[in-house]
Amino acid sequence: MLVVLLSLQVRIIPPAKDSYLVAEPVYISWKVINDEPEEVEIEAIPANWQVVMRGEMWKEDGAPVREKGTISVWKCHPCKSRIISLAPGETLSYNHIQLVGIFGWGHGGLNEFPALPEGRYCYTIYYYRTENGEIAEKVYSDTFCFRVYLPPGEREALEAYKEVYLTSRSLSMLAKHLHYLLKTYPQSFYCVKGLKKFVSYMVVAGLWIKEEERKSPEADTLMSFLLEKIPSWKGEKRKLGIKAYIYCRAVQGWEPEKILLSLKNAGVRKEEIEEIFVSEGYFKKAIKIMEETIQEKTKERE
Repeated sequence: MLVVLLSLQVRIIPPAKDSYLVAEPVYISWKVINDEPEEVEIEAIPANWQVVMRGEMWKEDGAPVREKGTISVWKCHPCKSRIISLAPGETLSYNHIQLVGIFGWGHGGLNEFPALPEGRYCYTIYYYRTENGEIAEKVYSDTFCFRVYLPPGEREALEAYKEVYLTSRSLSMLAKHLHYLLKTYPQSFYCVKGLKKFVSYMVVAGLWIKEEERKSPEADTLMSFLLEKIPSWKGEKRKLGIKAYIYCRAVQGWEPEKILLSLKNAGVRKEEIEEIFVSEGYFKKAIKIMEETIQEKTKERE
C-alpha cells in the first residue's frame, strides 16, 4: 500500500524477483515524486551532500532489523545544502541501489560477512519533507517484502564462501579458500560469488600485494586449477574464471602475450577475451602482440 502525505510520494519499483539466496545482493529502485502544482522541499542526509536512502526494515514477525551499513546513493543528486527542492511535477529516480549487501543491511564492517540470515523481510523508504528549513513530516514509500533462503546442499558451500570473503586481504589465503570452494562445491551458486571476490581483490589491491606473496604456491595452484577447468565452464563462471586468471597472472608479472597464449592453449578463444576486456587497451595490445608472434612463427615454419 502506497502512503501519500500531502504533495510528496515515494514509490518503490519492485525488483524482478522477491527471493534471494543468503549473501546475494538485493537491489531496488525508487522514485520521489512531487505531483502537486507547488514546489516541495525534502531533507538530504549530509554525506558528501549526496542523497542517502533512509529506510526501515523488519522481519516477518514484526521485529525490527537494525541497519548495520550505510546505504548511500552516490552520484544521484548532489546538492549544495541539506534541502532539495522538487519543482511541480518533478520526479527524482534512483535506480539499482544495493539494499542488502556490502553497502546496505547485513553488513557491519570489514571483518563481518555481509548477509542477512534466512527469513522473510519487509522494507520501506522514507524522506523528511521540510518547510522553511524545518522538518514538517515523514513520508513513507510503499513496502517491499522479500525472502532470504538457502537451498538444500548449499550450507557447506556458503561456509566455504565465507572463508573466501573474510580472507580477501591476503592473496595466499584468498587463493587457498577459493580453490577449496571451486574444487569441493563446483555446482554451487557461491562459486561465482567467490570468483567475483577474487577478481575484485586483484583489481583493487593487486598493485599493493607484496612481491613474495604474488608468487605464493597457493596462487599458482589456483591458476593451474583455473586453466584446467575454464574450458568446461560456461556463462558468467567462465568469464570470471578468465578474468581471475588474467588479473592474477598480470599481478604476478607475466607478460600479456604469455598470459593470452596460455589461455589459448587451454582452448579459450581470442574473441572471448576481447569481449570481456573490450575497453582495456592493455589486453588489446597483448592480443595484437600474440597475433604478430603467431604470424612470425608461421612464416618461420614455411
